[in-house]
Amino acid sequence: MRLAIISDIHANLEAFEAVLRKIDDIKPDNILCLGDIVGYGPNPNECLQKVKKIVDVSVVGNHEYGVLGLTDLRYFSVNARLACEWTKDVLTDDNMSYLSNLPIQVVREHMLLVHSTPKAPEEWNYILSIQDAFYQFNDLTEKVCLIGHSHEPITFTKGNETCGIIDDKKFLIKEDSKYIINCGSVGQPRDNDPRASFCLINEEKEEVQIIRVPYDIDKVQRKIIERGLPRFLAERLSIGV
Repeated sequence: MRLAIISDIHANLEAFEAVLRKIDDIKPDNILCLGDIVGYGPNPNECLQKVKKIVDVSVVGNHEYGVLGLTDLRYFSVNARLACEWTKDVLTDDNMSYLSNLPIQVVREHMLLVHSTPKAPEEWNYILSIQDAFYQFNDLTEKVCLIGHSHEPITFTKGNETCGIIDDKKFLIKEDSKYIINCGSVGQPRDNDPRASFCLINEEKEEVQIIRVPYDIDKVQRKIIERGLPRFLAERLSIGV
């Protein structure tokens, strides 16, 4: 089975549609979403409609919690808070209901799907270093954990008592190791590469691949500004930060 893993769409319709076109070419068996469908971007309803139509499994992210009032927006940056407040005002009732029913984590055979971390996912911590990963591996019972949240595609691996980072964008899953795989962000990459990011997993070959897709950044930037969202949210897309 081949799985397409997407995360952190952040209401960026142009990036999402570009990724979906690439996914359509690949024709995976399932599409899995790791949360933060909304927030930051100008098209939350349109992105949610597409997620509801084509995604097989989705979990909730911290921006969904912010919009739903389940996380105090005082913990968000100013720009994130303003975008969440705007999103809450424009979301349809049906889409709010959909968000409120998303689970915080899903176990799929040997995989854990979660937005942030295996341990206390509702605290919305980040896995940014080997030290962070080592702490999280202690609570990971599945072989593979799929995450988003940091907007940076990176893979941590643990074999025996040591942790490491896999820099390759295409690699094989080893039998004697565990993995925390961050598929990056569809709608707001932060690894200095502005192209949308998602992950493809071939379970038969035990192969993981991070895929990057260019999209019409200018168009979404114009929409962000036209809708009165913070200008920084448009500007950052050009440089991937």
